Amino acid sequence: MSSAKSTKKLGIAVYVGDAIKGAAPVIVARVVTDNELVWIATLAAAIIGHWYPVFNRFRGGAGLATGSGGVFALMPLVGVLGFASGALVIARFKSSGHAAAVGLAVMVIHATPLGYSWELVVGSVVLAAVLLTKATARGWRPGRKS
Repeated sequence: MSSAKSTKKLGIAVYVGDAIKGAAPVIVARVVTDNELVWIATLAAAIIGHWYPVFNRFRGGAGLATGSGGVFALMPLVGVLGFASGALVIARFKSSGHAAAVGLAVMVIHATPLGYSWELVVGSVVLAAVLLTKATARGWRPGRKS
């Protein structure tokens, strides 16, 4: 297996693991309560836990995959649309930053027509803005990765 293929597979595995880390607590919160603000707070807690993991000396990742997994759990139809559009951007331009921006735009445009509440839409947008701001402050830049 070539190095590029193994790196790609490893990247996909890390994305899936981080996405599950964001989705699982939100799914549990949805089972426990109907309060959408609790669901959003649960996702925020999962993202903060990703940023500052106890088992890695409080040095974690940017949280973009954790956030996207949480959005899947908050708004599944919008999550699928956002993920699909982001995947197309990654396939074409190899830029996770641009994929995140396109996915977020697709989410915002389609969330209300698909029947999701304004609390979920605004909460998701605020969390996405915080994620992108923190990632950028840490030196992450959108664009093609070499």
